[in-house]
Amino acid sequence: MKKKVFLFGLLFSLLLLCGCGVNLTSTVKLNKDFSGTRVMSCTFSSRDFHSYFKGSKEDLNKLIKESCPDALTYTSSSSDGNDTYTFYLRFSSLDDYKKKVRDLLNFSPEITYEYGDSPFVSGLIYKENFTSKDLMTWLYTALYEGKYIDKDSSSDLWDLKSTEISFLGTTYETKDKINIDEMAYVPLSSIHIDTKTKKSGKLARVIEFDLPQQTLDQNAGKIRSYFAGNDITWENTSDGKTLCISFDANNFSDLAQKTRTVLHSKNSFGTYNSTCSKDNPFTLKINYEESLDLSHFIQKSQKDSCYLYI
Repeated sequence: MKKKVFLFGLLFSLLLLCGCGVNLTSTVKLNKDFSGTRVMSCTFSSRDFHSYFKGSKEDLNKLIKESCPDALTYTSSSSDGNDTYTFYLRFSSLDDYKKKVRDLLNFSPEITYEYGDSPFVSGLIYKENFTSKDLMTWLYTALYEGKYIDKDSSSDLWDLKSTEISFLGTTYETKDKINIDEMAYVPLSSIHIDTKTKKSGKLARVIEFDLPQQTLDQNAGKIRSYFAGNDITWENTSDGKTLCISFDANNFSDLAQKTRTVLHSKNSFGTYNSTCSKDNPFTLKINYEESLDLSHFIQKSQKDSCYLYI
């Protein structure tokens, strides 16, 4: 009996000594243009505060105020003997997010984001090579350099409970790095783009989408709705059909605008310049370069399964 009591007492003592560190939870609220907010909440219990931290709560408040990076804002609150510091990382785009995350980490972030909502590509890919714990490195570095925690405590300080990602009404949860891959693809054989200049000076463009029969069987109705409002014709092929969209443009700007409409993209654009021929001053040489966004038809991870002809 004494042996059992001793073992129980030893186990209870070990649990008290181990503690659970600082509870860290994270929530990412993301929009499809990759604007959003990442919220990280650090909760210190009274017991763990005194176990890990060699200072007062005033010291901790002062340290956080002086050390908090420019990329973050924060609030603090107390309840039932627990002190919670909530840090907010707000971003307006993927580039803005990458820059701010890079400033918080001590290594280069790798962030993959792809989103599709077309009949050909639909779903979400969102991956990161870091955790919320990594984003809080600055705090435990400041604690260690200020000698508020020792080297042995620093590695056990954070207890990452979960990271919750909210995207267009769907919630994902992970206890490690974000790794979401829920992209679905419908086959698209090739895309042909043919552009000619008319005698009138207008530009005539035809965009052709080669659709396998499998794709038509799955999504014919959605595809027709997706391209509604365009001048559409259909041509039969050996394994499906070709959807052809034709339009005329008054100039290069008009050409780019109408192409954006067909591709459902704001990121397709063209640039041009003109020069006079040295041999014939009445001859004008025009160079037109175009950048096309085909992300609604094919994603990076699918790049080898579809061909583009211009």
